[in-house]
Amino acid sequence: MSTGGRAYRILKGYISREWDRVKGLERALAEEELERIGPETSVRSASEAGVPGVDPRARARRILGVPEDASFRTIHQAFTRLNRRADPKNFPAGSDGAQIAAQLRDQVHWAYRVLTEGMDNRERRFGSLEID
Repeated sequence: MSTGGRAYRILKGYISREWDRVKGLERALAEEELERIGPETSVRSASEAGVPGVDPRARARRILGVPEDASFRTIHQAFTRLNRRADPKNFPAGSDGAQIAAQLRDQVHWAYRVLTEGMDNRERRFGSLEID
């Protein structure tokens, strides 16, 4: 085997090992976040049921972790990050983690819909463009 072939195999092994480590860290972070939020949170919250005194926009901002004056780009980035992390495919099929992740994903979608429904269409269309 040539030196280049050996170097290629060594690098490929290293990259594969690091890739598995990073995927494991992402899964561990997602599981930790699920445990922190807990199964007691339900998709249909008091704010969705129309209970007086509960501000749905404040709850949506808390779910996405964005400030009150957040731009569309900030909201969209938070939504994308949380949507990816709460993907039920990251957990074994039929497990409690997958069910909780599905509930969390529904909450993230609801929060995104609540926060973006009153925004200007131009900001929604062009707010997340990255122009260098």
